[in-house]
Amino acid sequence: MRSTSAEATADLHCHSSASGPNGNWWYAQFGLADCMTPPDEVYGRAKQAGMTFVTLTDHDSIDGALELAQHPDFIIGEEVTVCFADNGARIDVVVLGLDERQHGEIQARRDDAFALVRYLRTQRLVHFLAHPIYDPANALEPEHLARLGALFPLWETRNGARLAEANALAERLHPDLERHRFLAAEHGIEPGAPRPARIGGSDDHGGTDVGTTYTVTPPAASRDEFLDHLRAGRCRAAGLHANPARMTHMVMRLLDRHGGPAEQRRVEAWCELGAGGVTHREVARLAEAFAVSADEDDDEIRLPFADPSGVGRQLTGVRRYLRGQAKLLPYLAVQAYLARERQGARELARRMAVASTRVPLRVALLADGLTSTNGVAETYREILPQLDGSVTVTPIVCGQLDGIAGVVVARAETLAIPIYADLDLPLPHLSEVAERVFDLDADLVHVTGPGPFGLAGLAVAKLLRLPLVASYHTELGDYARLLTGDPLLAELVHAATARFYGAADVVIAPSQTVAERLPRLLGIDPGRVVVAPQAVDCDRFSPAHRERPPSTRDEVIVLCVARLSREKSIDCLIEAIRRLARPDVRLVMVGDGPARGELERLAGRQATFTGWLRGGALARAFASADVFGLPSATETCGQVLLEAQASGLPCVVSPTGAAREVIMPGQSGLVAANDSAAAIADCLRTLVGDPEQRAAMGRAARANAQTRSWRASAQALADAYRLAADRPPAAQQREPLAALA
Repeated sequence: MRSTSAEATADLHCHSSASGPNGNWWYAQFGLADCMTPPDEVYGRAKQAGMTFVTLTDHDSIDGALELAQHPDFIIGEEVTVCFADNGARIDVVVLGLDERQHGEIQARRDDAFALVRYLRTQRLVHFLAHPIYDPANALEPEHLARLGALFPLWETRNGARLAEANALAERLHPDLERHRFLAAEHGIEPGAPRPARIGGSDDHGGTDVGTTYTVTPPAASRDEFLDHLRAGRCRAAGLHANPARMTHMVMRLLDRHGGPAEQRRVEAWCELGAGGVTHREVARLAEAFAVSADEDDDEIRLPFADPSGVGRQLTGVRRYLRGQAKLLPYLAVQAYLARERQGARELARRMAVASTRVPLRVALLADGLTSTNGVAETYREILPQLDGSVTVTPIVCGQLDGIAGVVVARAETLAIPIYADLDLPLPHLSEVAERVFDLDADLVHVTGPGPFGLAGLAVAKLLRLPLVASYHTELGDYARLLTGDPLLAELVHAATARFYGAADVVIAPSQTVAERLPRLLGIDPGRVVVAPQAVDCDRFSPAHRERPPSTRDEVIVLCVARLSREKSIDCLIEAIRRLARPDVRLVMVGDGPARGELERLAGRQATFTGWLRGGALARAFASADVFGLPSATETCGQVLLEAQASGLPCVVSPTGAAREVIMPGQSGLVAANDSAAAIADCLRTLVGDPEQRAAMGRAARANAQTRSWRASAQALADAYRLAADRPPAAQQREPLAALA
């Protein structure tokens, strides 16, 4: 219940099936009514929501209100569309407590706002300006708002069909008593109520949100006493603002009423919403679950050939997923509409000279694999806590994050990658991802690659008109070539990758080598490429963590930490160890992946495979080794190389890719002459056979790692965000408009 003995409440802006045309172009083209909720249903919903008094404010009509006039707690009202005589600008004015004669007089004055207001005041009719800054044409100017301030001391500053930011701006622009009197005198009209006040109304058109946004006054024993409170400005606005799910359901409910019998479970949802049994967000989640639920036509695709990798099953899942997302298009359409409204409110704030750049810059991060063990996830676990207060980054993921605060969305489907047998990628609902980004009020979207979450981030950025930042972490074309041996597939992956990164406003490279390659490799404009170098925590990874049992002190341990997959070229490192032919050299492999079984068989007794290690166990593994080897030719940075150097290990790396950029060749490590096992073996032989050189390089490696701080990397990342958002440095920013709410 909204009412108490200490207050009276009423939803002062709601519609019924008796409403006249609202002027919406789309409604007119499709012959849609403004609202299809019967007047008696609106009355019942309002009372169920706990309203003390009820009104209908149909567009330029009181027919529905007259049907309810017998109720002692009902107030006849209407929403009048009126123009300014000199320029034709339209506004909406809600009038309360009128009768049929006054309705006729009001309609006769719709073409002159000043004449209408003078008439309303002579009749002592309560009236207020509805949704003051609703501006589809983006044409409101200071002079227009000055007129509104002169004419109307009562403004609807909380409209349930408008966003919180738009309502906050209306509240900010609402003139105080002194300003209202000044503007009224300037425009030659008597001031209105004894004091300006703020009105709340749901602006409900679907029948599900009546009474969720409302106006509160002191106690009122009758509707006349309630209207007296409004005339005197003894009132305030309360209740909910618009959100994407709420607006989507209003439109869908309206369309359901137009189109005859609706799906039973949807009707049940509308009833539950109207009764307050569920929230709009809960209904949206149910809609998403139903959208991808198995239908009777979901038989597995029949292929005219064998399907050993389950590609047919994957195609069935993708088909079901895409069909489900198509069913959710109404959510996406409304989110796009509201994003445009949000931008319009901010543009109006700038024109009214009340805007200010928001602090902090808000970033939605959509990174595939962020909940797994991999270099990308580790990078963001380290770098995000180092960002200063001028930037906040919120990851959006399926599953639980380790060490990072984020937002969890539902998994709609799971996509298995045939060439990565142990890698399953969650497919999120695009509507839920967009809703979360919208709720975050993000200034930009950051993606880390063209996986399901990266593609969702790209789509949401375009949908909500947000800048897109894309990090380049993986040589996908090279991976496809190495994993399949198929040049056509590699070329297709390369082309898709180029299209993906070509859509970004800023592309972040983890190394200078990658930054220089991207324009040639993917056709990226060099001016859109920035470097945010990788770093390492030199306390977490340090020689101080060294632990060697007595049985291994005479051994030379060559360590490799990597995903055990073909593109990492671990087989080359195993062959290099074999070529050394030294029983005192042992290879330790930290990691896991689809090639582990094959590599274990290849290495035999020459290597120890530990699986993935984390935390202190990983730090001890690094510090307890003597040399680090990484033969991969596809590294875009090589985070593990920094961790190895911080642990005091000289490194042996491939001459291809960005790995050589991470070390100091000849000082903190050695670069193989080529990508052969023989070349890797030559480098290892040098370090294994010369303990003094190995120790000297280990010290240089530690010193090199200490120049790479996560704080500096975080600053580079923040600068890339500001570049994408076209923001000045934090020192030049002011109080955010959002703080006005």
